[in-house]
Amino acid sequence: MNAPATRVWVIVPLVASLLMIAPFTVDAYLPSFPAIAQEFGVDDATMQLTLSLYLWFFGGMMLVHGPLSDRFGRRHMVLVSLMIYAVASVGAALAGTINELIAARIVQGIAAGAGVVIGRALVRDLFEGATAQRVMSNITFVFAAAPAIAPIIGGGLDAVFGWRSVFWFLALFAGVSMLGVLGFMPETIGAHNRQSIAPKFIVISYLKALIHRPFMGLTLVFALLFSGMFLYIAAAPIVLIGHLGQPSTGFWKFFVPLVVGLIMG
Repeated sequence: MNAPATRVWVIVPLVASLLMIAPFTVDAYLPSFPAIAQEFGVDDATMQLTLSLYLWFFGGMMLVHGPLSDRFGRRHMVLVSLMIYAVASVGAALAGTINELIAARIVQGIAAGAGVVIGRALVRDLFEGATAQRVMSNITFVFAAAPAIAPIIGGGLDAVFGWRSVFWFLALFAGVSMLGVLGFMPETIGAHNRQSIAPKFIVISYLKALIHRPFMGLTLVFALLFSGMFLYIAAAPIVLIGHLGQPSTGFWKFFVPLVVGLIMG
């Protein structure tokens, strides 16, 4: 299926916004780590649960979002996930205890993975050949730049309005993306192309991937690369802001080299 030329300029930034939700959810609130810890009276290890549990559910649900979108349609699953994500972000903004914040972060993780998985599937559905490669390259560039953009926004919001405003921003971002999907995103997978979500079918599909050596080799390489990045992300706010006294508004500067490496590498 090829997207109409007149709609490409809308679809490309819309898909990019879906992919940006995941890094924004991680990086936008990092400058607020000390403020959140101080308000709830918790230590660094407890604060890191708001990140690690998000990542666990984010990664795990990515294995589920793909089959669900193959069965129920891309557009439907994107809308559902954005709605859940927006509600979870509001819950995080209104959290009265650290446990409520952790619970909201878990729900954010459950929903946020849909944008990454389904966004890439939408490109495959809408474009072909060299056009698909060019579109995916542009979207990936935006996705890679998001970790540098998010701390700038998050640090600014934290400094002016407090840490809760970061999650209000994430809820607004999801809401705007939802309106874009409703207005401009077509359903890209026809009823005759829907796949089964029978557990046996899904398990067999993933087993085939696990025994495919080239796939697993590349997966291992990316896992090692991203594990280092997320170790840095988890420790950075505690070390840079909590111990070295860097301001939340300047936190983004320490992510620029990381982002440049992602883009150049």
